[in-house]
Amino acid sequence: MKGGSFIPSPRATPSIGAEMDASEEHAATQVHVRCEELDDIPTIRRVNEAAFGGAAEAAIVDALRAAGAVFLSMVAVIGAEEVADERAETVAAASVSTWGGEGGAWGEPAGSSDAADMGGRPASSGGRVVGGEVVGHVLVSVVTVATEEGEISLLGLGPLAVLPEQQGQGVGTMLVEACLERLRGSGYAGVVVLGHPGYYPRFGFIPARHWGLRWELDAPDKAFMALELSPGLLSAIRGVVRFRPEFGLAF
Repeated sequence: MKGGSFIPSPRATPSIGAEMDASEEHAATQVHVRCEELDDIPTIRRVNEAAFGGAAEAAIVDALRAAGAVFLSMVAVIGAEEVADERAETVAAASVSTWGGEGGAWGEPAGSSDAADMGGRPASSGGRVVGGEVVGHVLVSVVTVATEEGEISLLGLGPLAVLPEQQGQGVGTMLVEACLERLRGSGYAGVVVLGHPGYYPRFGFIPARHWGLRWELDAPDKAFMALELSPGLLSAIRGVVRFRPEFGLAF
């Protein structure tokens, strides 16, 4: 099985990765999750190519980054270093693709978080996680919903990719949980995903049709899911969800 998720394409059913295996339990020791850094970019491409067994999803990630359209990009790493805040701030200044939207940047700088390890393995007090070998990646971009009142923006989760040799160890779960933790403070009403219906419900995703949302292309109802980020807001949004044109690279 491929190790990636979220291929918005009618060419096949949503990709089922080993990181989505029901037997997934705990991530390997020393796996941390942090925001993408500039030096990660070539490895992120290789991770997506290896996970999906092709270049389409990697090309989507590159195209979104080039367009300034990445809202959040996080990586799972092994062998990372925990450093004092002063050095972490220097690393953060050289980082990319953390908070943003519609090409702008806002919120926390890359590499920052209240807990340096967003995957649930606390870093040492006062330190932050930098560097390390990238073994997994998740990306979030802004999607639009065409409603009767006009267009409204939500967030879209994916692609999600984990190296084949790291699958089934909880790395994908760490990435999604860390990502959602940050998205809950973004101010957006919700996040959608096209993925395996046996995997994403563990994070609270339910079929998007429950919220009156449908994808612009054909997809099984149970595979196109949504999660409310701001209580009471998503229920007021109904319409057709459209991803950015860069996702057409996988169509």
